[in-house]
Order: sequence, then C-alpha cells, then structure tokens
Amino acid sequence: MQGYAFQIALLYEAVLRDARIVEVPVEFVERTRGDSKPGFSDIVEFLQSALWMRFRSSA
Repeated sequence: MQGYAFQIALLYEAVLRDARIVEVPVEFVERTRGDSKPGFSDIVEFLQSALWMRFRSSA
C-alpha cells in the first residue's frame, strides 16, 4: 500500500481495535513551491482499498 491509501487503512485498523477516534483540526497553508496533488493512480488505489475494507468487514 502506497500513497494516501494508508490513511484509510490506519483508521480502519484503529476502529477494529476499538481505539478512541478523535478529530484534530489541521490548518493548511498555501504551498509556495512544488506540487502535492494526488495522481490518478493514487485515487484509484485509495478507492480500491476503501472498497476492499468495506466488503471485507461485511463478510
């Protein structure tokens, strides 16, 4: 697992282990250099991981 998919996997595993989940606000600032946009393959991997976890948990 690469890219952004680890975030949803981490949250999923935390929920499975009855972890206490809280929201922590993060303030983003505009980038002055570079590009951090996810590519198409990152988006596909994220969606595949989310769907796999969703259907795995209902089995």
